[in-house]
Amino acid sequence: MVAGTTSFEWEPLYYLLLITYYLQYDCSFRVMNNQLITVATFSTPIEGELAKHQLSAHGIQAYLKDEATANMAWHLTVAIGWVKLQVAESDVERAMTILAQENQSTEECLPEDDEEEIVERLSSADQMVEQAFRTAIIGLLFFPLQLYSLWLLIRLLVSSKLRRRISTKKYWKIFVAIAIDIIFLGSLWLIFNPFV
Repeated sequence: MVAGTTSFEWEPLYYLLLITYYLQYDCSFRVMNNQLITVATFSTPIEGELAKHQLSAHGIQAYLKDEATANMAWHLTVAIGWVKLQVAESDVERAMTILAQENQSTEECLPEDDEEEIVERLSSADQMVEQAFRTAIIGLLFFPLQLYSLWLLIRLLVSSKLRRRISTKKYWKIFVAIAIDIIFLGSLWLIFNPFV
């Protein structure tokens, strides 16, 4: 091989690297000139993809930030601030109006509440009772959840504001959850306490 010449087998790799560098430089140059602004956040990447496709149908180029992280480590979506839909600074107003119109049209398609079809809406206190009850049941398999269930119940019963919002149908779940928590934690204490 003569010095200063490239081998035939390295030439395609060289051109491939050159093309990828050019594409990377070109994309970063466009983003630097036009900063990306977050216009919406979504709890799942699927919702973000739907909104992204809505914007691309109207000719707006959009990007999903933290989509890969939410797909691989879904439990970290709250920590990373959900999946963010970002558009160029110049397209922010148009994107916001398109997303608002799409949300309005989907709300119009939803059925209205009829008298025959009444959906039970739970108050925050009832939701906390449901969560404490489920956690107590699941905590029979996983020990630390009993402590969380007990903490929810104590928080619920100490707060007079929350206590007033509990519906009468949910009281049995409170008593069952307290009984499960106390029996389970008491039996663990008796098992692991060496002085009994």
